[in-house]
Amino acid sequence: MKLTIFGATGSVGKLLVPNLLAKGHEVKILTRNPKNLPNGFENVEAITGDVADPSAVAKAIEGADAVYCLLGAPLRDTSRIRERGTKVIVDEMKKQSIDRIICLSAFGTGETWKLMPWSYRTLLGPLLLNRMFDDHNAQEKILKNSPLNWTFVRPVNLNDDPANVLRVGEADIPAQEKIGLKVSRQNVAKFMAEIASKAETPRKAYWLAS
Repeated sequence: MKLTIFGATGSVGKLLVPNLLAKGHEVKILTRNPKNLPNGFENVEAITGDVADPSAVAKAIEGADAVYCLLGAPLRDTSRIRERGTKVIVDEMKKQSIDRIICLSAFGTGETWKLMPWSYRTLLGPLLLNRMFDDHNAQEKILKNSPLNWTFVRPVNLNDDPANVLRVGEADIPAQEKIGLKVSRQNVAKFMAEIASKAETPRKAYWLAS
């Protein structure tokens, strides 16, 4: 497949790229700084530009079979880059009749908010994580209201542990079960690399945990 990644140099994106290349996919990315790409990006086509620029986004997705959106920002950032960038991506995908997009979101977004521990819902969420969740929720709303075949990947807190046991769910967590609140970035990248062409994944949201 021909795949385009936005946010390829982020903490999950830089792991996703080699996973996709190892599967034989052609990978194109949009980056503001193509001279400073991580190791493992040697066989990637890099388009210079910004996700807020429709012409750059259009060039990056040209000929793509599917798109990955892994846009991110610092915790207290006010740029709303996920929301703004996703709108540009969706608009340009529609123009080029590309309909498959996989979006990295976060556990606590959408219906997973009710699955968050009490301390997150009452303290950490409203006081510290509110800007991130607002941005992700706005991003997901844009995709849900679009005609695209989206998939949301909503991991719990990310860490740099080696890939280990991964739990994946679409619905509520059974009351008698507990999930870890940290998950390996390597696990998330591997999961995202596997679902681009899976017929059962469009218009579904998955939470990922350990």
